[in-house]
Amino acid sequence: MSSATVKSVLVKTAASSSGNDENLGYELQMTKDDYDSSIIIQETPDPNMTGSRYTLVSSGRVFPDDVQATMKPYFDRAGFNHHLNPGTTKTVEETEVRVMIEAPNGEDYHIQKLDTDRYYVSNDNKPVKPPQSVEQKAKTVFPDFQSML
Repeated sequence: MSSATVKSVLVKTAASSSGNDENLGYELQMTKDDYDSSIIIQETPDPNMTGSRYTLVSSGRVFPDDVQATMKPYFDRAGFNHHLNPGTTKTVEETEVRVMIEAPNGEDYHIQKLDTDRYYVSNDNKPVKPPQSVEQKAKTVFPDFQSML
């Protein structure tokens, strides 16, 4: 049986618990093709400004250690090369974790962690039960993965 491949991992977190973090959160998406997008979510300084109150700042800045400690296990288990090197094991709240896995037949399955032991799996924007190869690959990234269908 051919195996499935993790194509991308997205992890969003709350702000650092360091006490001096003025950011609202962090987002890091990486793909198997070495594309990565790091985003710092900030509130605009002027609350009277029209439009969105939040800005997404793409940045090469290093995330705080507790944010890195939250993100790192997902990228490690996916087998991605990354530069996350937290100096702590303390973590912050995950606000969203998604993984895209390509099945041996070329179809993409999106797996979103809803909370502990609960995952939403979709293919072509429809909830599905993934093929066994996708389930096995999902368990490498999410050790407690169980399909809801």
